[in-house]
Amino acid sequence: MRSVRYGSRVITYSIQEKEGLKSHYIEVEKHSGVVLKGKPVSGETADRMVLKKARWILAKLDVVE
Repeated sequence: MRSVRYGSRVITYSIQEKEGLKSHYIEVEKHSGVVLKGKPVSGETADRMVLKKARWILAKLDVVE
């Protein structure tokens, strides 16, 4: 599990690598939390992807929790 800080909040997420995917997808669910799905990328790149969508992720987390 990795985590990034967005303002005063911390987003903890996991990475699910799938070679066949052309793009990366972020899934927010009650039981699995935040999951970044896509082809393998470095941890730094994954952090940037999550931070780019941080506002959306936090809004979804507020809904599902």
